[in-house]
Amino acid sequence: EDGCTLQGEYERLSLLRLRQEQARQEVQVQLMDLEQEVMRAQAASLAEDTAIAAQLATLREGLALRQKESQDRQQELTALREEYAHRQAAYQRALQSAGTAAQTAHADRQAGLREHEATLARTVEEGQRTVEAHRRLVEDLQSQLEGLQRQRV
Repeated sequence: EDGCTLQGEYERLSLLRLRQEQARQEVQVQLMDLEQEVMRAQAASLAEDTAIAAQLATLREGLALRQKESQDRQQELTALREEYAHRQAAYQRALQSAGTAAQTAHADRQAGLREHEATLARTVEEGQRTVEAHRRLVEDLQSQLEGLQRQRV
């Protein structure tokens, strides 16, 4: 009777050990699967970070170019304003020195100046619109850049 009990106990323990070994192997396989999943996620994250960094670099280059263009337009506007002021001053000096003998010439010059003033005014307005458009574009690019930087974090 003790032999049967021992034999039964031995078989039960053997079965328990076998189940324990199977469970350990299953856990080992699950652990390996999880490690592979973590490595894939890390690789995907690295690829995404690289893509975002490339986008940021492109946006920074575009932003620098737009800022340079905006600065160039502003310099052109300043030069036009200075030219206008010089011409206006020259015109005033010419009027003062011309006297009564230059009434006819004065009328001709005044018409030309009005035409030139209108042209310069249109050019200045166009330049200001261009500068404003570049300013809005720069702000938009900066906003996109900040958005991408927040995404990256």
